[in-house]
Amino acid sequence: MANEKKYSMFIFFVFISLFIKLNYWVDFLLVNFYLATVIELLVIFLIITLFDSFLTNAVKNFCEKFKIKLFYLYLVYIVLYLLVFGLIIPLPA
Repeated sequence: MANEKKYSMFIFFVFISLFIKLNYWVDFLLVNFYLATVIELLVIFLIITLFDSFLTNAVKNFCEKFKIKLFYLYLVYIVLYLLVFGLIIPLPA
């Protein structure tokens, strides 16, 4: 159980980081800040509640199959996040 919690925390970390990026884009598209925030939180909440157990098991099976430590997942995700959202898709002006 404790092992699955680590993978669940990784999924939560991914969703929070994507929420931060989604926040800029939704705020850019919608004028009402409160409506944008509610929409973002609703989307993230629905994704986490519907897919958390599936994604946790998928990440756990992937790591066990290829013998990858969770630390490397965090490291690769952060590098990819910075590359994709930092260089390829910059923030709207």
